[in-house]
Amino acid sequence: MWHKGGCSRTSNNHFTRDVIRADGTLLAVQGIVTVPPGVFGERVIFVQDVDGAGLAVYLQRGAFPALAPGQRVVMFGYLR
Repeated sequence: MWHKGGCSRTSNNHFTRDVIRADGTLLAVQGIVTVPPGVFGERVIFVQDVDGAGLAVYLQRGAFPALAPGQRVVMFGYLR
């Protein structure tokens, strides 16, 4: 889940600052895991793009699969 004014991925693997989007907007993000689940909670990870811009990703329910720092991920989620 991403919050209004969050980041999204551009085609060149850089996060860009979004304009305000409506709740329920589907976003896709690709990045490198910098903080895997379990460090700040089982439902939060941190990813960054090739320039080092970071993004916190919150899982509303369920569990993340096993993730390790440095692992490339592609995520889809709804803005809340």
